[in-house]
Amino acid sequence: MGYVARMHSETKQLRHSLPLLVLLAVVAGLTAPLPAAAEDSRLLGKFGDWAAYVRGDGKSKYCYLVSAPQEASLGSRRGDIFALVWHRPGDKQFDVVQTDIGYVFKEGEAVSIDVDGKKWSMFTREGTAWSLDQDQAAIVEAMRKGKRMTIKGVSNRGNPTTDIYSLSGVTGAHNAIIKACPR
Repeated sequence: MGYVARMHSETKQLRHSLPLLVLLAVVAGLTAPLPAAAEDSRLLGKFGDWAAYVRGDGKSKYCYLVSAPQEASLGSRRGDIFALVWHRPGDKQFDVVQTDIGYVFKEGEAVSIDVDGKKWSMFTREGTAWSLDQDQAAIVEAMRKGKRMTIKGVSNRGNPTTDIYSLSGVTGAHNAIIKACPR
């Protein structure tokens, strides 16, 4: 299975399990949604507005930090919305920035990510966007140093959206996944 197909499969799994997991997170006192099956994920820590998790082992080990936006336009008309940064050492994938936006993107439209005025484009597939390989390190470094991240997209119905994330806690959460899923 190719990289994008695996990501699409993981995203579909996440969409089906997220409502229950959000409820579990609220009960547990967490504010960030959990992007993996609860029984498979272990909380590494809560850091400001972000949380860090690990799941699996060996080649299937997967670590990520995740947060929900503080502001989301058209929020009531969208599904689950979150951003994450993940490491998959078994696939030699590190610092991949991903967002699930809660709708299907307009075909051919890039998603923009802005961290304190520094901007990049992300590629999309259905309701998920990922950072380009050459931009990953720069985006994560900006997130570690930044205060605010804005992600903009356009739905397949032509509706523009803007999601604003606090970056408080990114450095601590990122350090936790670096330790749990080293290069």
